[in-house]
Amino acid sequence: MDLDETAARLGVPIEDVDRVHRLAGDLPSAPLPARADVPAILDRLAVRPDDAAEIMAGWPDPGSPLWTPELCWLLDRSIALVRADLGGYDWLSPGPELPRERGPAWRHLYVYAYLALVGVVREYHRDHGIADAVSWATLADLGRLQCHRDRPADAPRGLAGHAELADAARARRRLRAGPAAVPSRRHRHRPAHPRVGADDPGGGRGVAG
Repeated sequence: MDLDETAARLGVPIEDVDRVHRLAGDLPSAPLPARADVPAILDRLAVRPDDAAEIMAGWPDPGSPLWTPELCWLLDRSIALVRADLGGYDWLSPGPELPRERGPAWRHLYVYAYLALVGVVREYHRDHGIADAVSWATLADLGRLQCHRDRPADAPRGLAGHAELADAARARRRLRAGPAAVPSRRHRHRPAHPRVGADDPGGGRGVAG
């Protein structure tokens, strides 16, 4: 793929695209949930009804004119990067910050990646003895983070359109310590600029949204 052309079409710096391309490689991705199941999932994740409606309007159906090849590539590789990081401890750095004014697919790309990872995270938790109720309680932070509609222009980068995906990764950080290590939601605070432990290609961590 032509990284310069991809970055230009996405409207993001070439460095961001190169980083995703370099670290994602051919790592396996994960499928999106069936569209018919998504409204119930969004409700369980405490997403506001107006945001849920917009997420559904931009859903990445095959052949959708809203989804360019570049967007499809970024969605697939973002999912792959976070999936590969399950069980790690470092914060994932934000993915490319997309121009939100281009429509719902651009505004919510990292939400779609989050939704693809819900099943992956629950399975990973289950394999490590974490109760499904704990998984859903952790994943339900999506509703708190889904603040796109009201986000001021000068909001920290860590709360931009990729915060949801970074928090999906955070759902796996406490597994080795067991369920008791999961803090209550009111004590969960993410730094505005998550620590990047992933930019060293030899470090085995991904950067994604």
